[in-house]
Amino acid sequence: MTRPSRVLAGLLVTLTGCYLFSDEPKARKHSGDPIAADEPAPSKPAADLPIAAAPGCPSVLTGTEASDRVIASECGAVEVRGQYRIEGGSLTLGAGVELRFEAGAVLDVGRAKPGKLRIEGTPERPVKLTGTGQAWLGVRLHGQATGSNLQNLIIEDAGESQRAALWIAAEGVQIAGLTITGAPELSLELAAERNIEIHGAKLAGAKLVARASPQTAGGLHELELEPGASVAVVAGRIEGEVEWSVPHLRVEGFVRIEGSEQAPAALTIAPGTQVEFDPAARLIVG
Repeated sequence: MTRPSRVLAGLLVTLTGCYLFSDEPKARKHSGDPIAADEPAPSKPAADLPIAAAPGCPSVLTGTEASDRVIASECGAVEVRGQYRIEGGSLTLGAGVELRFEAGAVLDVGRAKPGKLRIEGTPERPVKLTGTGQAWLGVRLHGQATGSNLQNLIIEDAGESQRAALWIAAEGVQIAGLTITGAPELSLELAAERNIEIHGAKLAGAKLVARASPQTAGGLHELELEPGASVAVVAGRIEGEVEWSVPHLRVEGFVRIEGSEQAPAALTIAPGTQVEFDPAARLIVG
């Protein structure tokens, strides 16, 4: 049986509403990833020792980074093994840096303690995060990775079923010039409720390539998708002014547009944007 859908395309549509009450469940923080931003970190294995920050170029990154580490382009390719965590420190990657992740490796930022990831690539010399021939788990910006900034970044062959190559639960994240290729399922998942801005992202794949909350879907600008690809919007609430401009969106649940009497919420659907609704999905205004 063909799934019913409704499509909004080619029109500038603005929907506004004031919050009255809500008996719907809250939006899910994320989908599929078993590690939530507010979960306690697992106990550290005895062999998993912190890395001391030091000048020069590391040959291997693993364990816990509690200091401010800067890796410059002259370091060449650097290997990442196992779970590499930024907890209480920061990692800055200069233009042209390449990190090569072994099978099953992951970069976790700000899970147990505040941490930041800074990517300082340029269009001519992007930073590349890639595998060593087998799939790796990807990059996760947890709730305490607020303020991370990613500029001109390429992520290759990361993620797995139900786990995005780039998973973001932190707010206050700025990204520009992002390219994700080779993800087995989701390329990108925005689990935070608000305040993520992504400009100029290219996501490979011809099916569902990203998932976002209703508010953070408004932070996706100049997104390039392949024919047939879409971005899912999960159930949740829009409390401010948001514009959806992704070429193809698919709403999966109830989206409430609810502000306050002093500051009504507003959703604008930009010209050329196609919005498809799952059978049980709907927009609820005011």
